[in-house]
Amino acid sequence: MTFFFQRFSENLRKNNLNAENILLIERYLFPLKIIDHDIKNFIIPIEPKWAANLFDQKLAEQTLFGFSQIKLALNREAVYYKSKRSPKQLALGISGRILWYVSSGSNRKKFCHVGRIRACSRLDEVIIDTPKELHRKYRHLGIYELSNILEVAKNDEQTEIMAIKFSDTELFEYPVSLKEAQEILKNKTTFISPTYINNEKFAIIYKQGMKGQ
Repeated sequence: MTFFFQRFSENLRKNNLNAENILLIERYLFPLKIIDHDIKNFIIPIEPKWAANLFDQKLAEQTLFGFSQIKLALNREAVYYKSKRSPKQLALGISGRILWYVSSGSNRKKFCHVGRIRACSRLDEVIIDTPKELHRKYRHLGIYELSNILEVAKNDEQTEIMAIKFSDTELFEYPVSLKEAQEILKNKTTFISPTYINNEKFAIIYKQGMKGQ
């Protein structure tokens, strides 16, 4: 099997496939990750309440009513909204991979095991527009009401914000703590905003999250 994947990777390099084609292959061969190609990777912070509603069943089960009452998005695809402030690599139209850093949130007592990288998703698209336009386009993909999206824009209907469309989310068996992530990245960042990382660092965090090593 190892020989097969080595040959597979060699053939990909020979064909000089671009990042879009590599991500398409990852989609068809999910959960395969092709590490030795130029893919954009980001660690994106998300509050636990949105992680619980969008993809994290284990966080959802910590709520008062349990997982059965959470409006968890069961679609393969979902959308997360944030302000436009981001690293230059997280730009309009970009695709890649996301590592979700679930922050402590405003209510530290409500959720356990936060302040960790808890999941990985495919970044399908980045869109920038006004709250109403984004809600009109993507309301079928998630759990956000227009009022939630307007909060991201500080209730200004004309302020443009960012929609991050993602899919194929994998929950980590071994969530990676902030300290562990800082040691891997050799960076004391606290992931207040999205952080761009290279393929090597992505592979280390992904492997640790999935296998605990």
